Amino acid sequence: MLQQGAAYDGKFLEVVDVEAKQRVAHINLTIPKKILISTLNQYSYCIAEKDTAFKKALIGSDVLLSDGIGIVVAARLLNNKKITKITGADVHEYLLKKLDREKGSFFYLGSSEETLTKITQRIAQDYPNISLGTHSLTTF
Repeated sequence: MLQQGAAYDGKFLEVVDVEAKQRVAHINLTIPKKILISTLNQYSYCIAEKDTAFKKALIGSDVLLSDGIGIVVAARLLNNKKITKITGADVHEYLLKKLDREKGSFFYLGSSEETLTKITQRIAQDYPNISLGTHSLTTF
């Protein structure tokens, strides 16, 4: 969860940098439960400024990654904070390797059935020890 007491306070970028080093360390820890990992890029930042439910979901994430150089630059220019860009793809690959070693499970929510089928096939091929679940939001 984001640092206790980290409030929006009109500066959404403050939430992004709850110590960049701690974020990287968080990724390497033993994951005891299901976690929600969200990514923040320039586009999602703009959406969050207009959509309070989306902003609340981002702030409530267990891990919020600065996925985009624009967020890194904005944090430095606006708040004089140095944060590390950690892409969702980097975390995704790390977690797949970790879960394959540990015979863990992974769940994909969203996208089309066609895309989820391709993901399922690729995961089965590259990470055979992972138990995989999917759900397409296009079926609602």
